[in-house]
Amino acid sequence: MLPRISPAVHPKNARRYAHKYYEIEDDIIPVFEKLDTPLLDTLLKPGMKVLDAMMGRGRHAVRYAQMGCVVTGNDLNPHMVAFAKKTARAADVPKDQLTLRRGDATKLVDKNGTYDATIAMFSAVGTIPGSEKRQAAMNEFARVTKPNGVIVVHAHNILDGLFERGFAAWSWRNLLGRPEKGLERGDIITDYNGLRQMFNHFYTPGQFRDSFRKAGLKVVEEHHYDYVKRVEIKGPLKKWRADGFIFVGEKR
Repeated sequence: MLPRISPAVHPKNARRYAHKYYEIEDDIIPVFEKLDTPLLDTLLKPGMKVLDAMMGRGRHAVRYAQMGCVVTGNDLNPHMVAFAKKTARAADVPKDQLTLRRGDATKLVDKNGTYDATIAMFSAVGTIPGSEKRQAAMNEFARVTKPNGVIVVHAHNILDGLFERGFAAWSWRNLLGRPEKGLERGDIITDYNGLRQMFNHFYTPGQFRDSFRKAGLKVVEEHHYDYVKRVEIKGPLKKWRADGFIFVGEKR
């Protein structure tokens, strides 16, 4: 059944998720360094006010504060916030460059048009159970961003799973048949890296594009990635071959 909230932020699991999930971070950092970080480097410039709306342990929040952005890092899991604070102290990030807080991305406390840019990376939005709540988060990202500001969001791609051993049956069932009882199309609950019943939602590129549109955002860039080869995929077959994608939206 669809969990009321993500298992990652449930009080019984929050500490374990903050510790256990990121045991693999050293393995996937090279992926980030090749793909999402270079993209963000082209978009986030010193002096910009930036919201990392679902920051996890604060990888991007700390980096862009160090680079001169004025960053607010937000996460619903208090243990993720604690990790981010520890990392910021170790990096000697100036306090006026970085604010770290616990908060719900579907109900942000910020005023309209506060930020020049809002980001939610590595399938953060996909960890929110329920299509209405995921859209509420996207709407909030748009609301707190200034006109002509940018919103950068990552999601996993369900189409790639159609041809991937171990995922094909689930992907075909979700696209053409019925998802598991109590779940929405694209939802998956599985054990991962020692964590039980981890929730995530996989999008098609069209569904993700539509979510931006519903939030009043114009998609101005689409980047489709192969995380195994650590390359951006180009060409007409990219939506079928990408493990995930990052879309850049512009607030109208």
